[in-house]
Amino acid sequence: NISGNDLQCLPMSCTWGCARLTHLNASKNQLTDLPLGSSSYWTHSLETLLLYQNKITEISQNIAGLSRLTVLNLSNNMITSLPPTHHWKGTSLKSLDLSTNRLTQLTNETSSKASTEVKKSSKNRRAKKQEQETTPILDIESEPREFPTTLWASSLQCLLLQDNMIGSIPDYLSSLCALTTLNISGNNDITLQQ
Repeated sequence: NISGNDLQCLPMSCTWGCARLTHLNASKNQLTDLPLGSSSYWTHSLETLLLYQNKITEISQNIAGLSRLTVLNLSNNMITSLPPTHHWKGTSLKSLDLSTNRLTQLTNETSSKASTEVKKSSKNRRAKKQEQETTPILDIESEPREFPTTLWASSLQCLLLQDNMIGSIPDYLSSLCALTTLNISGNNDITLQQ
């Protein structure tokens, strides 16, 4: 338990020295992610990961790649979207808490990392004017981001999504046949997708 220590990053000794770690409570810190490569150290051991009340803005591969997780608490962060579906590796997640974040959708979100335009300029010493062209660029890194229902259909029992900005709940969440608790309260004007 290293919660409540105002840590901005986990000490490397936490990853290298604890290869058999099964439970990690790093909540109430200033973390933005787990250390790079931590999923490779803990992929076969870490079952419970508590990262609530940090400064996490996205669920990275360092988190989604932990294949043995049964409990993941990322509540009270600043997460705006889900990671690409193929980043999730675990099939035994039982409890996922994404409450009090900034999620707006659970499906069909794409990343928009590339800038929309690049300015090219060509100079000619003999020319009196400088020419500038503006060329649009396509965002080739856009990836579908959906809730991984196929991975967790028979394992996920508790899904907490309250106090986000989610506008609609996709009907495919009904395929989570082990789900016993679903909390979507505190989201304004939720509709069900057909």
